[in-house]
Amino acid sequence: MTFNALNLKPHLNKQVINFNTLKIMKTVSTLKKLVLIALVIGFSSCSSDDDNSAAPAPAPTPNPVQSELVENFPAPQTGGQGQPIGGPFTKFDFETGLETSSDTEWDIAFRGTTIAINGGTATGTTDEPNRNGDVGAAIVSGTTFANVTSADGLTFVQDLSLIHI
Repeated sequence: MTFNALNLKPHLNKQVINFNTLKIMKTVSTLKKLVLIALVIGFSSCSSDDDNSAAPAPAPTPNPVQSELVENFPAPQTGGQGQPIGGPFTKFDFETGLETSSDTEWDIAFRGTTIAINGGTATGTTDEPNRNGDVGAAIVSGTTFANVTSADGLTFVQDLSLIHI
């Protein structure tokens, strides 16, 4: 039996093409199903009307800066001019707006040109009051007190122990 090789090749190629075409069709069918499933899941879970998350809390409204002028606040010291500086600090309570003798209810204290705040740790200054609060202070320069309307951008610090070398 003789056969023509040219006739066999197209027949074999046709089978190979049919097999590859069948394989591609199955892949396309599978991809279509996957895309359809993804679309169904995507559209059913992306509804904007079922958003149960709480709205973000509004930013807290800061208290307005309050100021009151206190004049002739006594802050005497002993010593100076080559003598050891000492004497009690005069303590002030911002809540009452008055001088206080309390060991716990004070915010800022003065003695001569020395200032202590009721927060942080002892600095080693003679006769300084004990700190038992959480007060912090910021130094603002280059402006007037009247221009300070916000604490934004200020760095508040507490008293720290001094390291003597």
